[in-house]
Amino acid sequence: MKRSLEAVLSCMKMCLHAALWQATRHVSCAAVSRLDDLAVLLMPHKIRQYIIRIDRPKFTRFAACAAILFLIAGGTILALRDEVPLWRAGGTDPVRSAPLPALGAYPIALAAGRPIVFLGDSNTAGTRTGGPHRAYPALLAVPARAAAIIDNRAFGGATVPLVAQGLSPFSRAQVVVVMLGTNDAAPRRYLGKRHPVALDDFRIRLTTVVRNAMGEGVKVLILAAPPAGSVAMNARIAPYRHAARDVAAQTGVHFHDPAASLDGLKHESAAFLLHDGLHVSDAGQAILARWLDTLFVEG
Repeated sequence: MKRSLEAVLSCMKMCLHAALWQATRHVSCAAVSRLDDLAVLLMPHKIRQYIIRIDRPKFTRFAACAAILFLIAGGTILALRDEVPLWRAGGTDPVRSAPLPALGAYPIALAAGRPIVFLGDSNTAGTRTGGPHRAYPALLAVPARAAAIIDNRAFGGATVPLVAQGLSPFSRAQVVVVMLGTNDAAPRRYLGKRHPVALDDFRIRLTTVVRNAMGEGVKVLILAAPPAGSVAMNARIAPYRHAARDVAAQTGVHFHDPAASLDGLKHESAAFLLHDGLHVSDAGQAILARWLDTLFVEG
């Protein structure tokens, strides 16, 4: 019993020393010495063999380094936590937010035999889901019933400036559907190689695309970029989603937000996005197609 008490006192003394060094750096040496005096009074003959001596300067330096490393690690985790996608089995869930208000009258009437042109990036081109035949434009039911022609001009890596630069005539198209903004936002930032397109440039170039189509007598439907799968990436895309709506409002064309399609996830067990949190999955393509079908009608 006596030896157990000695061990307990020794541990108490070690903890008290550590607490004094870390929490009260201005405590005098005399105060620390009194701990030794207290221990000796309680157990004068045997206490010394159980006291663990710690080199105070070395311990202090070690504790300071450990604290700095802890703060750096903690700060890094806090800084990057919003970058982590909302992973789930089979892919990523999109960040939910209220859809931006639509512009224009719906549904849009489609005539037989005239093309619907799609301008967009890899999500419209189906780059990560097997190609254009598995992307949402090819899955639309209403245009198929209306015998409308699907002209998918989307390509991976597309930005509004790139599309505006390579714009070609719309060849009797009845509707041009534009869904861009993800690559313009460069949402991966320091985890990727892209640089964001300036918002003013985005608006100017998108206006150019819209006015070119309107000049050929073509209706235009602008779709906001789809939601991303991490809080940080979604926040970077958000200004471009709003800018797309601004252009639609200024030019008087149709606008809709694919975020409205996410209600379709209630009937899907698969994820809307792939594991990268940016590209739409096969299930997501089907959801987009079903939602977009509600915006069209056979003319």
